[in-house]
Amino acid sequence: MRSLENKIPKRIQKKNIRNMRIVSCITMVILPLFSIFVFWGQRPFDYILKYMAVIAIFEMFLFLSYKYSQRVLKAINISKKAKKYVYVFWTLYITFIMAFTMITPDSVINFPMLTATFIIVSMSPYFNSFEYFSYVLYMVFWLLCLCIMGTQTKAYLTQAILVFGVCGIFSRVYYTKKIKYLFVKRRYDDSARDAYTDPLTMLNNRRGFAKSIKTIWPFCVRNKCKVALMIMDIDNFKIYNDTFGHPAGDECLKKVSSVIKDNAKRATDITARLGGEEFIIFFQGAKDADIVAYAEKMRKNIENLKIKHGSNSDKRYVTVSIGVVIMEPTNTLNFDLIYEMADKLLYRAKNNGRNRVEYCIYSHANGQRMA
Repeated sequence: MRSLENKIPKRIQKKNIRNMRIVSCITMVILPLFSIFVFWGQRPFDYILKYMAVIAIFEMFLFLSYKYSQRVLKAINISKKAKKYVYVFWTLYITFIMAFTMITPDSVINFPMLTATFIIVSMSPYFNSFEYFSYVLYMVFWLLCLCIMGTQTKAYLTQAILVFGVCGIFSRVYYTKKIKYLFVKRRYDDSARDAYTDPLTMLNNRRGFAKSIKTIWPFCVRNKCKVALMIMDIDNFKIYNDTFGHPAGDECLKKVSSVIKDNAKRATDITARLGGEEFIIFFQGAKDADIVAYAEKMRKNIENLKIKHGSNSDKRYVTVSIGVVIMEPTNTLNFDLIYEMADKLLYRAKNNGRNRVEYCIYSHANGQRMA
């Protein structure tokens, strides 16, 4: 089980943060309702004052926890501090609940509250056995303090420990099954990602690109969204491979793909390596001039990498040729047409001297306008 936990740490942290957010939200709603139940009847003023002070601090803590967890879940990567914050959250959560039991020496109220708390602590966070039993000991320590202070009886402590034991058994069974489920899910997700990802550049492969286009193309047709397709090919890449070897060729492909990733950052941009030294990028919702400027910028950025080319090449550094088609898709103009046009423009760029951008803006009324 420990080996499975080590293989999916980020997934466990995400689940913990998500559950922490849910518990914070629910507790913020339940606390005021519970307070009405506690105050129903005659209570001393100093008792009410203490209780309201603890509730106010607890509500503020829950609100901040909710906002923090919301921000963490929106982040791309879960930071290492998130795991520590989960520990802090549950420690303070238990501490606040125990503070309520100290203020309210009423077993009729305290026992259901502590039982519910332990069920939440047992089932919500995904703690390994060491972490879990650390929290069990922490709660038992608080219960012993309550008994020593005389606010609760030994019978109450015995009942609480019995409930803890039953919850603990269910918790460990649930945790084991959940960890195995997360591990299997990760294996499945990794397999699915590998099927659609180029392992060298970590861009989409041809299959992944086709899958994305199949989803996005009907959307662009329905919304009359202007699209652009860019096909890029590294100039004289065979000469580069023959001169420096295939390992150097792989490094060259990685550097070129990094430029593509740095420039195609929008969520709607689809990038892929079609095979060999050929790359493809699909855009939507951009202006014509911006697309052309973007292609030219990418061409210059790749040349500015200053990757030395072989002596048999007519260029000192690695360069790329790019063909770009800009159009508004319709039911009669499918993706195969725009791909064929971009491919022809790529070969035009190569025939015109390489290291250049050739583009056309396709209009349904005027046909093609080349540049």
